[in-house]
Amino acid sequence: MNKNFIAELKELRNEQKKEEGLVLSLFLNLSYPNDFRQELNSLIHRKKKQLKELDTSRERKKTVEKLFDKLEGRVEKLNRAKEKKLFVCFCGSDFWKEYHLPISVPSKLIIEPVPYIRPLYMGLEQFKRYHLVVSDQKEAKLLTYYGGEVQEKENFSASDAEDQVSLSYSDKESGGSLKGQEKATQRYGGSWPDSKVQHRINDHRHHFLKMIALKLFNKLQDKEMDRYLLAGPRGEEGKSVSRLKDHLHSYVEERTIGSFEGEPEMPDSNLIDELRKVIEDYEKSQEKKLLKHLLGEARRSSGLGVLGMEETLRALRNAQVKTLVVKSDSERSGWICPEDYYLSATQTNCPECDGNLKVTEDILGHMIWEAVDQRSEVRMIKTDPEDEFREYDVGALLRFRK
Repeated sequence: MNKNFIAELKELRNEQKKEEGLVLSLFLNLSYPNDFRQELNSLIHRKKKQLKELDTSRERKKTVEKLFDKLEGRVEKLNRAKEKKLFVCFCGSDFWKEYHLPISVPSKLIIEPVPYIRPLYMGLEQFKRYHLVVSDQKEAKLLTYYGGEVQEKENFSASDAEDQVSLSYSDKESGGSLKGQEKATQRYGGSWPDSKVQHRINDHRHHFLKMIALKLFNKLQDKEMDRYLLAGPRGEEGKSVSRLKDHLHSYVEERTIGSFEGEPEMPDSNLIDELRKVIEDYEKSQEKKLLKHLLGEARRSSGLGVLGMEETLRALRNAQVKTLVVKSDSERSGWICPEDYYLSATQTNCPECDGNLKVTEDILGHMIWEAVDQRSEVRMIKTDPEDEFREYDVGALLRFRK
């Protein structure tokens, strides 16, 4: 669900729309030492108590009880050794969709008219794939970090460049490979002119960097999810990072989020520790930038920004929302019309059908679905936000003002 995350959500939404009724959304953490089967039993036990008080028909309640049994049967067949970190299941009377994801979020079971997807957005950064290249002038290591761990690893050296990239000088003109030149120079007392040897070294280095840049470009799978980091040693060798930047494809360059000091022979665990620090700093800076922009737009009388539940709901109803911004740890109840999907922060009648609104425990989740339906971006804020945004659970950048 990493490359086509939004497309997957839309497919999920379209399948769920075919039926009316309640949907069970299960997020089950399979990580050790968690007893996930016992945890599911506890979740279901609590939900059965809530089900008795739920404002819905007896027939729908019976359907949900049958779904509890189906979930228990499905989870009983899970083999933790063969599974990823998270089992996700959305199910209704005639609707079943499950995912096996390499991300980690707390276990949760929700009963709502629509699938509960907030944990997927909260863990969205774990869907991002980070490519780290650590290089000096002779060696390089390429690590692909995804879902909290190294998924791929490749080591290569400058000598590999001659096999993958054609050199400017032919063997006849240059006297063979660089390794051969060095041996010849040592053997014959430096018969090669220094300028030509240096030219050959620079040419070889250029092709090594070009090979690294090509490997990075070939790793690009999703422009939205892939990010790059560069690392290299200090001193003269440290120029390898700056030199590599000059060879990067524009797609790779614009998705490069930072660099740090490192060497190819360093243990992977040390490199990943440094990588995580860069990622954390990058995510914080991106969130601060987004919040500064949102708060600035909301302050202006004609600005393209709104803050708070009522203002954001109004913007969603008018299809104005370009980016929906939600505090990830917020929990808010609200009201919804089961017929027209009208959302409100207060109890009132539906203006579309004049029917009574039903209470929902997760109005923020419904707002996210509304944003998905309108092809709006959704951003979950995890880090400590600006003081002014602490007063709100939600806000939005707008496409236009009415």
